[in-house]
Amino acid sequence: MSSARLASSQFASSFATRAAVVASAPGRVNLMGAHTDYNGGPVLAVALERRTAVAAAASDRWRFVSAVDGAIHEVDVDGPLRHDWTDYLVGTVRELRTRGAAPAGALLAVASTVPIGAGLASSTALTVAAARALSLLAGRGLPAPDLVEVAYQAEHDQVGVRCSRMDQTIAAHGERGTALLFETAMGTLRRVPFDGRLWIVETGVSHELTGGELTERRRECEDALALCRAWRPGLQYLAQLATQELAETARRLPPPLVP
Repeated sequence: MSSARLASSQFASSFATRAAVVASAPGRVNLMGAHTDYNGGPVLAVALERRTAVAAAASDRWRFVSAVDGAIHEVDVDGPLRHDWTDYLVGTVRELRTRGAAPAGALLAVASTVPIGAGLASSTALTVAAARALSLLAGRGLPAPDLVEVAYQAEHDQVGVRCSRMDQTIAAHGERGTALLFETAMGTLRRVPFDGRLWIVETGVSHELTGGELTERRRECEDALALCRAWRPGLQYLAQLATQELAETARRLPPPLVP
């Protein structure tokens, strides 16, 4: 069963009514560019067939339910974050409000076929799908570039994920049969024909976005950039270093910034 049908079914079961809108967004996998996105480098990625769907209807309060366990969460979107999956929805609501694109309240049911914590951007699939559903519910129907910004700011500014705009860009713009070449420093996007098949194997090793390796690696890159600016003033991204500068850069940077 598709994630959209699962979300619609969960919505009807939990709220005893039908959803007014259903929207979805895909997970993604990188073909090229792991950790280059926040360093100003190019990324080549594809959207997955697996998606996260959000079914929604207007309400006078905010209530969220996930098909994972069926538990209904009544949430104060103006209150402190709860440090669980509902934070991503709360962050999305807050960012939509700044654009006048959020309803006064809503019932939301979430269902996903994207593995959680497997490095396939499941959290971004959730925020993009939620932004799409809620903006439709508010009568705005935001275009893809605006969905990217809402989802990015929901994750980065509201939840505290040290992400770039890569995942959100792929989730909002991805299409079947194409890969997306995203030049992160310039913000340009180009579709590349891609008709190959990918086997994605879930290892069972989970990761956390708001801590752990992602945060540590980004901090190391920021430290390296700050040091490089001492002899390379005006450097905006590590990816701007020329090939002939790499040997000197490696000589100057201390471990663990250089292996």
